Amino acid sequence: MRRSRSFLILYAVLAASLVAGAWRPAVAQQSPQNTGYLGKSRSEYSIFVFGDSLAAGLWAGSQRVAKGNRRLKIKGRFKESSGLARPQFHDWASALPKIIERNPMDIAVVFIGSNDNQSIRMADKQHEFGSPEWIAYYRARVDQIIKVLKSNRIAVYWVELPPMLSATHDAATRKISQLHREQAAAANVRFVELRKIFSAPDGSYTDRGIDVTGAPRRLRSTDGIHFLKSGNTKVAKLVIDVINKDIEVSDGVREPEPNTVAAISEADLEGKPIFGYSLGSGEAATLDPADLPKADAVTIARVTPRRSGDAAEAITGAAVIESLRTTAIPGSAAGRLFVDGEWPKVPPGRIDDFSWPVQ
Repeated sequence: MRRSRSFLILYAVLAASLVAGAWRPAVAQQSPQNTGYLGKSRSEYSIFVFGDSLAAGLWAGSQRVAKGNRRLKIKGRFKESSGLARPQFHDWASALPKIIERNPMDIAVVFIGSNDNQSIRMADKQHEFGSPEWIAYYRARVDQIIKVLKSNRIAVYWVELPPMLSATHDAATRKISQLHREQAAAANVRFVELRKIFSAPDGSYTDRGIDVTGAPRRLRSTDGIHFLKSGNTKVAKLVIDVINKDIEVSDGVREPEPNTVAAISEADLEGKPIFGYSLGSGEAATLDPADLPKADAVTIARVTPRRSGDAAEAITGAAVIESLRTTAIPGSAAGRLFVDGEWPKVPPGRIDDFSWPVQ
């Protein structure tokens, strides 16, 4: 009797172990074509942040955001006043192979370009910022950085430059970021957007915003270029969130997403209401729940003419929806709606619970 009881206990333990094992994600068994941007799942990911002085803040913020996450190991290197336009001052493309040799990395986060609004010298000839020669040279420099990293099997996450306080500097960094975006897309590497998130609703510069706790506060330094600690933490969270989503794909718990940046055409949205916006005519804007997309909530932005006297004032739907996305507290109903595209769930019995039986 005692032996049979012991056998039953042992059998129960083995069965429980097998069941528990069956519920674990089969990471090691997933096929290579389903491993996403970061390839096969790893127990640890070595992340290296590099660039100019903006990268210094991102590096520090990333360490704060990743604290307690044993899978993410954060290192970095920055060089103040460096960039890609003047390798005579600091040549990142030449420095990277030695950095990689001494710091094995799985992921490189590139945050650079805030100092590149200057002329360049090629073959003893000066080329002004933004000229065709300058643009061709700068594209080649970006490509060179990406090539060095990809040839070493390092996943690249290129971070967009934020808005700048100086109108002249801001216009320049817009051009620089556009080149970064285009070369990143051509090389099929991740491009992490910042400009929309750190802009005012009308697209202008602002030093304030919503921090990672959901509280409104100042995020930018008085120089109009750098971030305060709160801003660096927010930038880092945006980057780490993108990386974590790719890790989840490698782990087999998330479906791969296309490496594209959604673009909204205002022409396509003309004449349609903005969800949650009061129209000038006094009529409430409406949106059919069936129109809410699952993949990209930003496409619910709409543009409606608002009349003031005889003049028509255009409401920019893209700006409105981006404002909603950036001010929504993560995890809140608004955050789930405007960021994740998840329609709010209605508690049973509430007046807008339309599951009530029809009498």
